[in-house]
Amino acid sequence: MNGASVEEICEAAGFTRGAFYSNFSDKSALVLAIISQNITRQVVAAKRAIAVIKPASDLSADELVSRALTANAEAGREPGEGTLANRELLLHAAGSPSCADRI
Repeated sequence: MNGASVEEICEAAGFTRGAFYSNFSDKSALVLAIISQNITRQVVAAKRAIAVIKPASDLSADELVSRALTANAEAGREPGEGTLANRELLLHAAGSPSCADRI
């Protein structure tokens, strides 16, 4: 993300620069939107995992973890999926004055 220009991002996504700027003021705004979307997905996955685990409290720790991972996968995310990309997004946001105080 840090090395990609707005033009490169638009090309990879199949959008024009005008489409980009009609939705985001700059690359940092895009980064914040992606981070927010990722957090929302993680919360949904965690809630599903808790819903699966809560009624099964008599199970072993291994079975509870297994059920939580299954619930996470069913929410559309595998454990660790996107970890490197998420770290890069957070690094960009931390180094951007317009983002740093919002993460």
